Amino acid sequence: MEIKPEQIRLGLDVESYREALSLLCSDFEEKGLVDGDYYEEIMSREEHYPTGFKFACVGVAIPHTDYNPYKKQGIMVARLRKPVMVRRIDVPAEEIPVKFILLTLPDGGQAQLDFLMNMISIFKNTSKVKVLETTQNVELMADILNGR
Repeated sequence: MEIKPEQIRLGLDVESYREALSLLCSDFEEKGLVDGDYYEEIMSREEHYPTGFKFACVGVAIPHTDYNPYKKQGIMVARLRKPVMVRRIDVPAEEIPVKFILLTLPDGGQAQLDFLMNMISIFKNTSKVKVLETTQNVELMADILNGR
């Protein structure tokens, strides 16, 4: 999944993970990629299978649904003004602060797995994370997230 600059929101000002997901799901809906049920699908999956990743220098959430009935792919990236608490993927009883949310509408196949592995590699790289945390250039951010 290619991340385009127009899919990136810098400084998203929210009070909670729920609020952030609601805004990002609305972006998907406005683009005609999903219907109004998508937010509830995301929240239901997050309740049972949280998607917060704790890296050495940053927390990242990569929410998605188990299946994609919409048959379209998409991604919305948000860098939050201040972190929100999200349950960990590997320790669901523990919450971590996340600074980035990558809401995905994946195809469920190899491309989804490749995307996740690429994101894990990028967010493990401290120097790349520092740029992602500070840049105001969405083109640069897209290039980094796309592995360029």
